[in-house]
Formats: sequence, structure tokens, C-alpha cells
Amino acid sequence: MKMKVQSVATSRKIKVPLILSLSIIQVYFTLEDINFPLKAPIVNISEVVKNSVKLSFHTEHHEDMTCYLLFYKYLDTNKRRRQKLVEKNYEILQLHLHSGFQANVSVVVCDEPEIQISNWTQLIYKAQPVYIYNTSCYIYNITSLKCTWSIKKEAPNDTQYSFGLRFGTDLLPCQQYLTNQQNKNIGCNMTDMFANVDRSKMKLKFTVQFSNHDMYFLKSFAYRNIEILNPPSNISLSTKKKILKIQWNQPPSIQENLESHCFEYQIKLLEMKNNLIFRIFNTSLEEHTFLDLDQNRKYSVQIRGIKKLCAKSKLWGEWSEPLFIGSDNEGIPTWCFLFIIVICTCLFAVVLLYVLKRCNRKLFDAAIPVPSTKLKYWISSTEINFQKCVPVVPSESVPITDIEIILNTDCHKEKK
Repeated sequence: MKMKVQSVATSRKIKVPLILSLSIIQVYFTLEDINFPLKAPIVNISEVVKNSVKLSFHTEHHEDMTCYLLFYKYLDTNKRRRQKLVEKNYEILQLHLHSGFQANVSVVVCDEPEIQISNWTQLIYKAQPVYIYNTSCYIYNITSLKCTWSIKKEAPNDTQYSFGLRFGTDLLPCQQYLTNQQNKNIGCNMTDMFANVDRSKMKLKFTVQFSNHDMYFLKSFAYRNIEILNPPSNISLSTKKKILKIQWNQPPSIQENLESHCFEYQIKLLEMKNNLIFRIFNTSLEEHTFLDLDQNRKYSVQIRGIKKLCAKSKLWGEWSEPLFIGSDNEGIPTWCFLFIIVICTCLFAVVLLYVLKRCNRKLFDAAIPVPSTKLKYWISSTEINFQKCVPVVPSESVPITDIEIILNTDCHKEKK
């Protein structure tokens, strides 16, 4: 049996169950055009467990009719969380690494919460101060984990946070801490942490713990969103009819059995001659064909991947080792020619100086020629009377240009 109750204000259609005590029959009222004010809810903190706070709500209105609208923000940040429609009478908020929160709760009608809403009830929860921020973790080399964090300036001198990785109820301590100048822990490196874990049974998230004295804080990370992938595997180059094709397989991941469409790849071409990036582009395929490369130039190509469609990762993987394409066929570089010219010029100058030095010695250091033996004998012969034959020379100095030996027949005759 359905009973229709009419009122005078807004158009509303809400089914309210009514139990008749005599016939034990469930009856639904269809409330149309009802208009009554919703009262603000009562909000309490019912439990604080494992770095989380449980809020409980209570309203005077019928619970099947009403829901709760909740939004909150942490005290150490200005970022406001998205509004959330809560159908239960409680909600658990995670503190993570925050020192408290401010929550605002109102009562709404479940079917159409945007039409009628009560006044807001505000609750502020302050926890013990947390002096770390800017925490980040990433998985590398498939099985290793590295996390870093920062220490606030107002942290006391004895503040020292230890780090651990949770596997169920087990807590694995940090293998190697990273410290700052004040010897405060600001990071942790843990190698091969997931090597012996059955990855097919791994949960979507893992939890890390930060501890300081008797306080500890938990923060969760999704595996798929923080992995730095290894380079793609089986990279190969092939040439057919002067068309170059590069192919590869998807990189290994901590997540098993991922489909090929989950990955996106980035290819980087580097021109070797000028050591400049020639081209860089993205592709979702596992191969690429180069059609416009200069065959007389040499290039190096590298590939890296990222989980894009199946995850929300912002971390690109590691670059592969470079593969080389083509060769430089432009002959000897210009600088080689210049070097050869300089060397040849220097050698020519050295040889020229040596030759000139040898020639100068021959010109200036040559000995004065000596008369032959026959000429000496002829001059010293007594058969020739030079005193008689040589004419008297005037006292005036006359330059002598040539020396002549004159044989005067008269002198010879007179001697006879």
C-alpha cells in the first residue's frame, strides 16, 4: 500500500519506509514538495588509530533520507580536498605526514544533495607536530626503492626520523640512509627489496613508515605510479632498400603481464658531428621507420619508456645505450687541412734556413787560391829580368785593374 502525502513547497520525491506494527507490512511514503529545514550534524572524533582519525556523524533526521557532505584540508597546507558525499555515519581520514586537519560537515538529502543543505559543522583536529615534508619515493631497477624527504627549519635539534618499509605486519628497516650536513636523515636507499616478493600477489600500494621517538607516521604509494622503468629490451636496427627501421620490446616492470598499450616511448636522435639533438619525439608503437635521415651523416639513437595509459606515472625511464646510424663521409675535416699546412710551412722554413746557412759558409769562408807550381817556377826563373823589362811607372798612383805579363823581344835580344 502506498500513501501519498502532499505539502506546499519544493518539489521533492523521497521514499520513506514505514513499518506497520499490526500487520508487519512495510509501507513507503512518497513525499512530494516537502519543505523543512535540515539541522546541522553533530561531529565527533570516535577513534585515532595508526595515524588515522575516525569521524562519527549524527543527525536528528531519518538516516535513510539523509547523507553527509564532507570536505577537509590539512592544517599545514592551503590545498582544500574535494567535497565528498558520505552515506555512512562515519568517515576515516588519514593524517599521512600532516599535523592535523579542519573538517566541515553538513546534512543533505541523499537523492539530490545540491538542492537542500544544512548549516556546516566545523571540527579542528590537532595532532603532534610533524617536521618532515616533501616526501617522495620511486622504484628503480625493478626491485629497488629510494625515498627522500626534507626536514623543516623549526624542527628541534634532537629530531631524527627513521625509515621502514611495511610488508603486512613486518617492518623492514632502512638499509642505507642519506644524511644532510647536520647529520639528519633525509633519504633511504633499499636495494632488491622486491626481489623475493611474488609480484602476482602484490597489492596495488605499499606503505612506508617514518618514526621519531614514540611517534610514527605512515604514507602509501602506488607501485605503478612511482616506477622508473629500465630501458626497453631487444633494441635492433635493420635496413632494407635504404629504409632504416628500429624495433624494441617493452621494458621489464615490477608489474607483471602489462599490455603493450600501457607504455609510451620517447626516441632521441643525436647528430654526432655537432653533438646536437636532431630530433626527439614520442610514440606508442614498438617500432619506428626513419625516412628522412641524411645518409652522409652519423646519428646516435636512444629510447626510454613510461607507463602512461595504465598508470599515472610522471617518471620517465632510463635511456637505453646509444645505437649508431650512418657514417660521416665528408672527407678530412677542415682543421686537419690547416694543421697539415702549418706543419709543412714550418718544415719548409727550417730547411730553407739550413740551406742558406750552408751557402753563406761557402761564400765567405772560402780560401784564397794559390798560384800553381809551374807559375811559381816561371816567376822565380833567373832567365827573365823583370827589372829591365818592367817599364818605369810614374809616381802617381794609378789603380791597377789587370796584371799583364809582357814578353819583350827586344829585351831578349839585348841579353843575347
